[in-house]
Amino acid sequence: MKRISKLIGTAIFSASFVSLLVASPPRSVAQGTIDGDRAQEAITRTDEVIAGAKTVVEESRSQKAQLSLQVANGLQLRAKQSFSARGFGMAYKLTTEAREEAWHAIALARSDAQFEQNNVRVADETRERIARLRDLMVESGVRDEQAMKLMEQSRNLLEKSRLNAQQLRYQIALKLAMNAEQLAIRAEEHIRNTRAIKEAAERRLALLERL
Repeated sequence: MKRISKLIGTAIFSASFVSLLVASPPRSVAQGTIDGDRAQEAITRTDEVIAGAKTVVEESRSQKAQLSLQVANGLQLRAKQSFSARGFGMAYKLTTEAREEAWHAIALARSDAQFEQNNVRVADETRERIARLRDLMVESGVRDEQAMKLMEQSRNLLEKSRLNAQQLRYQIALKLAMNAEQLAIRAEEHIRNTRAIKEAAERRLALLERL
């Protein structure tokens, strides 16, 4: 009877021990299987992405992208330090984060480059519109004070846009240029309406003279 009880107790202990192993796998299994070769391969890949990001960021002159690239370089440095200390799991984690940050820097650089291009286009088109409006006023003999005020406000916004672009604040510069464009469009509507009224009045005067 005692032998049977002892066997039962041993069986219960063995089952409990197996359950514990299943619930809590060994440390090496829980941490994954990041070996030196895999960590080194990941670090090399991140070095390539960071090198590409550096070219894109330098071409864009984006301050936000530059800061993001600095973060990527810092993470990559820590990854290499962990690799040297044979902390392959940590090295892999850090280099993966560095690579993601480098991709983020590329996205920021391309976004700011697009803002810069759009700002140049909108600002140039607005300046050309204002120049055409001045010519239109001279040719038609129209003097619209409200339109002239809107044109002056538009020029002021274009100047602010230029200054922000010089300081690499392309999103703000583009917004200012777009606002300037809207003011110029409103000025054009005023001038055309005033011109239409002037031409209608001239036709009426001509008709009265014939009568």
